[in-house]
Amino acid sequence: MLAALLTTVLWAVSAVSGSRSARLVGGTEANFWRLVFATALLGVWAHSFGQGLDGVSFPLFLCSGIVGVGADFFLFQSYPLLGARLTLLIIQCGAALTGAAMEWLWQGTRLTG
Repeated sequence: MLAALLTTVLWAVSAVSGSRSARLVGGTEANFWRLVFATALLGVWAHSFGQGLDGVSFPLFLCSGIVGVGADFFLFQSYPLLGARLTLLIIQCGAALTGAAMEWLWQGTRLTG
């Protein structure tokens, strides 16, 4: 429960601060420094409270992170052009469609009424 709440709060903070930083220094540089900061925090968390790089799920998290880097690149490039609200609306709607398509391709689950 705490992890879900923390994720929600950090996503909201990222949307507000990401839009401002993308306008100030550019989308690519803002995204780069955000990823450096997030990697450092996640590394400290994983090695302090988790199993570090030895976890069974590490390869899945690594693949998820690689896909996330691509999505974040487009997110930060669109902040200065569209603004935070419209950008996040498009990203959230696209994430649901992408998730449904990936589940259909990967697991064969079909959406029904």
